[in-house]
Amino acid sequence: MHAVIEGLRRIATPEKTNVIICSDMEYLINSGGTHKAKWERNNWKKADGLPPKNLELWKELTSWEKRFLKVEWKLCYTPDEYPDDYEISENSLDNDVLNKAAWIAKHWPENEERYPEFIYFEEDEDPFMK
Repeated sequence: MHAVIEGLRRIATPEKTNVIICSDMEYLINSGGTHKAKWERNNWKKADGLPPKNLELWKELTSWEKRFLKVEWKLCYTPDEYPDDYEISENSLDNDVLNKAAWIAKHWPENEERYPEFIYFEEDEDPFMK
């Protein structure tokens, strides 16, 4: 969760209106993509009436997330983590791609000009949208 907050902090500018958060952590993707909005609407309480774990981090993440027009949460697997029923050819990212994305994000914005094709995909080329 710290990595997502830091990533959003680094790329938050008026020009960057959409962001895709991709992780192999189901807890992070499910909570950030679905549950977090419900918790916030319910005064930061889960269905059982208790606050979620890491509440302050979820609130901080939400405050950064609101700086973007659209935030998508995508579950991505690395090759040795695929579930048996996972469609590898259509819904996966190679670990090298994830490592490259992490490196580029870490060194942003000095690599924006060097890797524009990696940061800004055409819709039919975007591996996150498959």
